[in-house]
Amino acid sequence: MVLYPQAAIEHRIEAALPFLGLPNLHRVFLDELPLLDSPNPKLWLIALFLAQESQVPAIVQKVQAHRESEPVDGIDWLELLETVLVYKLPTFTREEIQQMFGLNDVDLKATRFYQDVFAEGRVEGRVEGRVEGEAALLLRQLERKFRPLPESARRRIAAADAETLLAWGERVLDAHSLDEVWGH
Repeated sequence: MVLYPQAAIEHRIEAALPFLGLPNLHRVFLDELPLLDSPNPKLWLIALFLAQESQVPAIVQKVQAHRESEPVDGIDWLELLETVLVYKLPTFTREEIQQMFGLNDVDLKATRFYQDVFAEGRVEGRVEGRVEGEAALLLRQLERKFRPLPESARRRIAAADAETLLAWGERVLDAHSLDEVWGH
């Protein structure tokens, strides 16, 4: 069985052309199936993949209605919808997604996707803060030991990553020149 979003796709894949006449090959064109008319909400998600941007809110609302009427069917519908929408609609704002889901800020913040993104942002913020702190400390140490500090040294520190700053910070204790700090 070969699944195509639509029949037009089939003829664009030249490598598949020799196989299209095989007797046991079954081709299914998803856009020809009544996916949204099905009682199976999993097929609605397939329809969501194929939908035009303007059709997405109605499909999301349909899945949301199922989620509310069958909350214990064993599937995290909200997580599935979020995953599909993040890839399908990357330019949508948080407010547009909230409106589509019918969620308020508290509901959205409770979703796994939001929590993962928030946690990722906190980690990135900590890393950036660490780099800034190490750079500031190294500048103070170098200025105290090698006054005046040339602008090239400031630029070099500003462009360095955390590991490099840490190495330079350790070298400054024993260095007699900036070149020794840089490892030359």
